[in-house]
Amino acid sequence: MKKINFCSIGECMIEIANTKNNHFIQSFAGDTLNFSAYLDKKKIKVDYLTSIGKSKINKNLFDIFRLKKISPKLVNIHKDKESGLYLIKNYKNGEKIRTDTLIVTPIKDGLFTEYYENGQKRF
Repeated sequence: MKKINFCSIGECMIEIANTKNNHFIQSFAGDTLNFSAYLDKKKIKVDYLTSIGKSKINKNLFDIFRLKKISPKLVNIHKDKESGLYLIKNYKNGEKIRTDTLIVTPIKDGLFTEYYENGQKRF
């Protein structure tokens, strides 16, 4: 059976979770990344189109791509900008609540086009 080709377009953000007693865990998230991770790779070949920063933490995203069988060939590494980062609090029932947010949108001008802090747009 021939695989379906699928390209997901969106942002991969750095997620910092305050799990308990100010113990933090770093991961990556974003609606399109999460969606791509859950697709059945036996039936669907997934490419991912995004732009990320050049820092070492962003390079760890390629480990996620390998693990989730997502092709990173369309990932742009921006030479001057960094990826978005946000903090969440995990509750016992599984809910995630964003606390402080820095949102970076990679669509316009590479990266760094919008900045939100505590829900308020700053620029």
